Amino acid sequence: MIGKFSTLLAMSAVLFASRAHADLNISKKPTQNMSCSGGLCTATAKNAILNVDDITDMLATGDLTVKFGGGALAIQISDGFSWTSTSRLTLDANTSIGVHKPVTVAGNGALSIAYNDGGSGGDLKFADKGKIDFWNLKSKLTINGNSYTLAGDIQALAQNIKMNRSGFHALANDYDATNDGTYDESAIPGAIQGVFEGLGHTIANLVLGQLSCAGHLGFFDTVATGAAVRDIALSDAFGVACGGYHSSLFVATNMGIIDGVSVSGTLQSSGPGGVAMTGAVAAANFGAVVERSSSSATVICNNKHSAAGGLVGWSDGQILSSYATGDVTAGNSALVGGLAGYAQSIDGSFATGPVNIAKKSSAGGLVGSGSATNSYALGAVHGGAESFVGGLMGQGTNTSAAYSVGAVGGTSGVALGGFVGAYDGNFDSDVWDITTSGQNSGCGSGSCSGIAGVTDAQLKSELPNGFDPKIWAQSSNINNGYPYLSANPPK
Repeated sequence: MIGKFSTLLAMSAVLFASRAHADLNISKKPTQNMSCSGGLCTATAKNAILNVDDITDMLATGDLTVKFGGGALAIQISDGFSWTSTSRLTLDANTSIGVHKPVTVAGNGALSIAYNDGGSGGDLKFADKGKIDFWNLKSKLTINGNSYTLAGDIQALAQNIKMNRSGFHALANDYDATNDGTYDESAIPGAIQGVFEGLGHTIANLVLGQLSCAGHLGFFDTVATGAAVRDIALSDAFGVACGGYHSSLFVATNMGIIDGVSVSGTLQSSGPGGVAMTGAVAAANFGAVVERSSSSATVICNNKHSAAGGLVGWSDGQILSSYATGDVTAGNSALVGGLAGYAQSIDGSFATGPVNIAKKSSAGGLVGSGSATNSYALGAVHGGAESFVGGLMGQGTNTSAAYSVGAVGGTSGVALGGFVGAYDGNFDSDVWDITTSGQNSGCGSGSCSGIAGVTDAQLKSELPNGFDPKIWAQSSNINNGYPYLSANPPK
């Protein structure tokens, strides 16, 4: 990725730690444990290596297929390469394909990608500086048998999707939207019903605004049921909603899948009232999935009766392996969280930014109201009068193996809990940091059964009871010594 912004959640250290072992690794190292003949290179052992110069030499003379084998099930691209010929490169993995450095189709060539070929649980993953560039928009891209239409800018992408809403679309390169001006409501209006693949690229300096102060705000207006948008970063985006009820920098309404998306910038929402949903990656996640996604954006929501979060505003679907680090501020009568305002199901996720609310609201370092498993919050939380304020959640139900650290405070008449403001449900193996929270009780109201207070030294010394070591890890050099998620480590 370019500049200070990187794709995919800073997860690469764990997700791809095995890329030099038990994988077919494409790198600058000498080729070994590979059998190459007649345009086909097959791995013959778990630690196979294919040299990037050898790849480009073979592509100069014809098509090339790089295929798993010998126990090497995944393909990891550790060093970048490019080719200018008309040849097609096919990458065929039994499980995942990880792209860590740029791959460039610099001529009229083609690229075919196949993952989960005979295997399962794999995916196309971009991390570190990984991306796939196409210099010619007429080049052919095929992923798992589906042919993608390439676009080089936002206007072309919007037109391509409008012409074929259920098709497969991809962004061919990084794009700077500085000269595009302000997009009214949505850069991609209507609903995408197929797949958008960002190929690890970054769109910088996107500006969204509501000139008519109505409707939705987001790069995508709607992701339909069964559709997916993935592997894209928005860097230094800016959005101002002056009356819309679904306000986001990326997706206003998600009913499909958001996967591998990251956002930075600022989102501001204000309006006359009503049920407003505001989140940097998705405003509303209706029965859908947001996974492996992140936001460092600042979110400010002044709508009355709102659900505002650093990542998602309202979610009655799933939020998985995601995180948010930005500040979240909201007004009266709101559900507000560092990750989500309301979330029915959060798993394997965390938030680190501060949360501030006005009166008669519910605020938590992770979620304003909802449920969470194997998740945590580090940010401070502050609430106004007649509010519920907790280190992890304002109001909570059915939460397990979660912890909170941030300072918890508020004005008079606030129900303050080190972990949760209002306890209503089943809590199991949850902890809060007594030292840093400034709170001696885990909940502001209700029973605190299932929530334990620990000192800062205790939380940094060992995993709390009930925290699965297959999911959680701990190191004095990571996350300031606090427990972290092995599959979703902090940046």
